[in-house]
Amino acid sequence: MVVALKAPRVFLASSSPQRYRLLQAMELDFSVISPDIDETPKNDESPSNYVLRLAVQKSAEAVQMAPQSTLERIFVGADTCVSIDEHKLGKPENMAEARQMLELLSGQIHQVYSAVSVTNCRITRCVVAVSEVEFNQLTETQIQSYLASGESENRAGAYAIQGRAVAFIKRVVGSLTSVIGMPVKETAELLELTGVSVPSYASVAGNVLAEFQFEHCWPDDYYI
Repeated sequence: MVVALKAPRVFLASSSPQRYRLLQAMELDFSVISPDIDETPKNDESPSNYVLRLAVQKSAEAVQMAPQSTLERIFVGADTCVSIDEHKLGKPENMAEARQMLELLSGQIHQVYSAVSVTNCRITRCVVAVSEVEFNQLTETQIQSYLASGESENRAGAYAIQGRAVAFIKRVVGSLTSVIGMPVKETAELLELTGVSVPSYASVAGNVLAEFQFEHCWPDDYYI
């Protein structure tokens, strides 16, 4: 008699709607756990080390929060930050800080760091994806309108590339989904290494484009 192996139980250690949608694009059956961790950067902590530390901490915290199961349990943690001129931009605490961030990014090139941590409670695998984004020069009217939309709230760098801020973008080099909040190509690779079956990259990329309704195409070397 052949016994069918049950698929591992996957948990997303994040309350981010964007990461939820990105993991959905991988056609996975998963549950959500929302760890409450201190996201304060350490002194002189690089953007890469910062997001990596938080992603690992989120997945580790989720391990403690999840219900016990006879199935293999896989936990996915992620974190994102924006960096410009060695300044880390997290989520704005208020409207004034959001304005400062948008004014700082206007007409400039910045980097987006997204870390993913995948653990099965025995082995933790991590990756940090770095993408480069260039903003058009923003007008005062654009900034005011964007702030009024509320979209800058709870967003690293005070903008959402999958939303109204798509109009601000001049070019993207690197992973588009990393800028959204979790690089799906790298995440899929980590999941596969941990024993989770993920559809082909072409299928996942198509799901992402459909889910986020991207119609804009920048003339640079970006990938989903």
